[in-house]
Amino acid sequence: MPFELHTWNWDGCPPFEGYQGLPPLDGRVTCVFLAKDANFPTDEQMNGNEVARNLLSSYIINPGAFFENNPGIHHPFRHGLWPIATHSGGRFHSRLAGILAMATMENNAISAANISILEMLRMPTTGNSRRCALFKQAVAAQIPNPNVQTDHLRMINAVLNNPNKRVFVFKGFLGLWNSFSVAHRDVLEAHAPLLGSLATWLAIPDDDRDAIPCPIAACIHPHTHLSNAITNLELGAMANVIAGLG
Repeated sequence: MPFELHTWNWDGCPPFEGYQGLPPLDGRVTCVFLAKDANFPTDEQMNGNEVARNLLSSYIINPGAFFENNPGIHHPFRHGLWPIATHSGGRFHSRLAGILAMATMENNAISAANISILEMLRMPTTGNSRRCALFKQAVAAQIPNPNVQTDHLRMINAVLNNPNKRVFVFKGFLGLWNSFSVAHRDVLEAHAPLLGSLATWLAIPDDDRDAIPCPIAACIHPHTHLSNAITNLELGAMANVIAGLG
């Protein structure tokens, strides 16, 4: 499906704040996944299924209550009632569910309330954002609402500047950052300077990175994107971080 900025106009949709799960700066959140964009079914798909609308609405309005009412389920896409016809982000959330299950086995105090998925783009999308100029323009606060996106970038910077957060960053972030124009990177760094610092640190070869302190207060964990080929060993290591063992 071609990439589009979601109109987010399905029946009864609540405001979307640019993250999934509890707010990333919430004290209960210990681990934050920095992601590209929140990809959801289209308005037409959502309006065609009341069950999907109710699940997603309840999750966005009060994720904490959603977790309590649906133990072991971190997202509506993983709910048994979520309709396959409107499923999106399946592989990502399937693997994240597996990581959480492993983390819970290691530390039974861990729950979905301890993680948040923070998107680089505040507004939801449909389709594939890979190599999409529209996505990059929107992230760089050009469209559709510059003030909303710049506020969101400041929140991303606050998360990266929080020493109490462990932030999982997909390794493709460096390539994404380098694909922005110089003008776009200037806008991004004006509101979230630590994104530029993160890219500079990720550019250091893997073998050398451990010897060079990360210039970011949060503890950064680069990882293979959960939608790509990723080993069980790496999934287990991520689970250990969430469980507080890594």
